[in-house]
Amino acid sequence: MSRSVGEHRMDDPIREVSGRLVAEYRGALPPGTVLRCVARCRYQLRQAGIRAGLDHAVEAMARHRLRELREIRATG
Repeated sequence: MSRSVGEHRMDDPIREVSGRLVAEYRGALPPGTVLRCVARCRYQLRQAGIRAGLDHAVEAMARHRLRELREIRATG
């Protein structure tokens, strides 16, 4: 599968994580918020040098952040 120049490519396992989290937080958080959170976590972990198990680390980090964000929105 070819991609056009400049097209952002996210790893397939990370794409699966994104889909799961969007579905899980549907109704509580907008999909764009969830996707930005996943992308930010992925970026920060890669910057820190994490490569092995990146998808699991991204999911754990994003779940923590999204849980906090959902609680803030629910009380705020």
